Amino acid sequence: LIVSCNANAHHTAWGSSNINNRDECLLNFIVESKLVIMNQGRKPTFVQRRGTGVREEVLDITLASNYIATKVLNWSVLDEASASDHKYISLQNAMIESYHKACPVMEKNSRKKACWWNQGLET
Repeated sequence: LIVSCNANAHHTAWGSSNINNRDECLLNFIVESKLVIMNQGRKPTFVQRRGTGVREEVLDITLASNYIATKVLNWSVLDEASASDHKYISLQNAMIESYHKACPVMEKNSRKKACWWNQGLET
């Protein structure tokens, strides 16, 4: 299981600057459900510009089951612009990466096996 969401929740466990009661409830749920918080660092996932001020916070969290958490690589907040005040989150799955390295896509020449194919059709 892997879930990424705008939790609108502040908690230092996932990099926010403060904690409140509602967010303690969310953290308790995460712990009781044996989920792993994948967020790394304190880079803001939410950046809101109002007038001359900027509000930055970590509101988006990525959670994973223990098994999947060990397979996730390079969780990060991207710097590129998004269509929202929330930043893009990027992560890689080690199982998918390993599969692509071990089983590269290969072009297949299927016409050789077709019983109706002959060299005259190429001209």
